Amino acid sequence: MKQATVAIIVFTLVLSTVGGAPRAATEHPSTIVFNFKQSQEHLGSGASLSPDSTKIVFVGADNALHIVDIASHQDRQVLRSVGPGLDVFDNPAFSPDGKRLVFSASGGTKYYQSNIYTVRLDGTGLLQLTRAEPAQGESKEGFSEYFYTPRYSPDGSQILAWRYDGILGTDSAVTMSSSGAGLRVLTSGQPLFWDNAGQAVFVARRQQQGTIYEYDLVSGATKPIQGLDERPLGRLLDTNTFVVPQNGQLDLMTVEQATARSTQMLPLASTIPSDESNMTLVQVSSDQSDTYLLLRYENESREVLQIVRIR
Repeated sequence: MKQATVAIIVFTLVLSTVGGAPRAATEHPSTIVFNFKQSQEHLGSGASLSPDSTKIVFVGADNALHIVDIASHQDRQVLRSVGPGLDVFDNPAFSPDGKRLVFSASGGTKYYQSNIYTVRLDGTGLLQLTRAEPAQGESKEGFSEYFYTPRYSPDGSQILAWRYDGILGTDSAVTMSSSGAGLRVLTSGQPLFWDNAGQAVFVARRQQQGTIYEYDLVSGATKPIQGLDERPLGRLLDTNTFVVPQNGQLDLMTVEQATARSTQMLPLASTIPSDESNMTLVQVSSDQSDTYLLLRYENESREVLQIVRIR
């Protein structure tokens, strides 16, 4: 069985801007702080930084949910499964207070339900927030709905998730309380992120490829984001700034009044190792603060696929 190494690497980029114009970053030496091997038959995926940037939650080579301490490299298993056959974890993330994890869990095929769960960091207090219903009728297979990619709101009171309709094959963004109560369908499309204030969410729609929409939770209005033509890889915390791939670099694009403008370019191509590793932790330093970018990228092409979590 082929193996692929996953490495998390820390290095520093010093950012600078003059008059709002994008400028290149200066790179500093990188150091591997954590790595593990992951089978190509591995089904689950995802990783995220804790709010204080001291821990990483990830789906390990054993398919289980793990937490690693960045400073000590201490790795511990949090959860192996949520029920019989339900051992495929995806998109784990910390709550804003750092006390719980949210994730989706399934059996890896349409014949198993996929639901949203939360759990304490020590693996206790497991809560199932959604309950996918089986498809009805003799000709129906699997489940009528599947839930994926949960994200806590900035204040931790709500969870945004992607609901896939197993009958119609359509996507929708849904929210629920942090306990799973009050499930609400917002709009069509795959949810990407909350906005900085927690008053709107950003979604991508398959039928309008390349267009990102902002859905206002108060008014229910949906509007396209002008100037944001590529699906973002991530969003900087505490600001509506998105990270978009551009010619081997990462373009930081700030959204104001439904319009995106470029504010900073990160030349990350040289930071991707030439070995089989496919995950990198990047520390970005400025005069004000340090920011961490957790990247996942394709082994062969070295193309950045996703920024899983940014702090």
